[in-house]
Amino acid sequence: MAIFNTIIPVFVVIGLGFVLTRRGFFSGEFATGLNKLVYWVGLPCLLFYNVAVSEFDYDIAGRTFLGVLGGAAASLVVGYLFVFFSGMKFEGAGTFAQGTFRGNLMYIGLPVLAYSLGGGQGVLDARTGMIVAFVFALTVPIYNVVSVFALLLSRHSFNRGAVKRMFIELLRNPLIIACVLGVVWGYLFGAMPAAMSRSLEAIGQMALPLALLCIGAILAAEHIGGQIFYSVVSSIIKVGVCPLAAYAAGRWVGLGVDEMRIVMVFSACPTAVASSVLVDQIGGDRRMSAGIVVISTLMSIISLSVVVSIY
Repeated sequence: MAIFNTIIPVFVVIGLGFVLTRRGFFSGEFATGLNKLVYWVGLPCLLFYNVAVSEFDYDIAGRTFLGVLGGAAASLVVGYLFVFFSGMKFEGAGTFAQGTFRGNLMYIGLPVLAYSLGGGQGVLDARTGMIVAFVFALTVPIYNVVSVFALLLSRHSFNRGAVKRMFIELLRNPLIIACVLGVVWGYLFGAMPAAMSRSLEAIGQMALPLALLCIGAILAAEHIGGQIFYSVVSSIIKVGVCPLAAYAAGRWVGLGVDEMRIVMVFSACPTAVASSVLVDQIGGDRRMSAGIVVISTLMSIISLSVVVSIY
């Protein structure tokens, strides 16, 4: 029952966004605006608040990050081993590889954690919020850097313009900025005025269901095709190999149950929609990338259900 109450609502809201978009209730402009609201306002407010009101435990947060990173790194290695032994054309290797490790932590992982830990209220406790913010602050840049180099390597050229755009995007990433500002606020001021904290909480709680609606809207706009077999294999690695490797990494660094829950939920997440956006910007197999996003999202219903049932 706990699995049903946690996972099903998440994917029901995603499905609602999908249906509303396909039926024309959400226009393309509205979905784009909604996504900007979540990305630039809602989630940054949530992260800023969680970081600002928490006392940072860099040891436990760092080891949690290593657990997530270990799962992603192992998945990337398995992905490239498959490319090597399967005889896949190297032009599609970058698209395939980034699909194996780049998880949708922000739009799916965060809501699943919030709804599984917050008694269905979609609220993270301060300690979990602190760890999540730390993991985001380090994982987002690593995801971006590795994905860019994987895509450029498969094209046999390192485009200076693409690399420059990548670093500019990292510097202006609202999630990273929110985490940094939260640390600064907590160090300088500690306490937060009640009006300010309640406002940030309200905006942050709004962001989670809207993020799920955005995922549904984005999936409705995706058109998959072409190399479906490779999309399926990449998805299996992402939601199957990644959690298993992350579990081993988490045990190796000595994580407790609460931290392992974060590692496992994040590792069982589907491939991030941002991977398709990056393929558009740098070059790659657009249809394979779209297929990985859609298929891994469907498969993650199983992987996330297993994780929630265990933790």
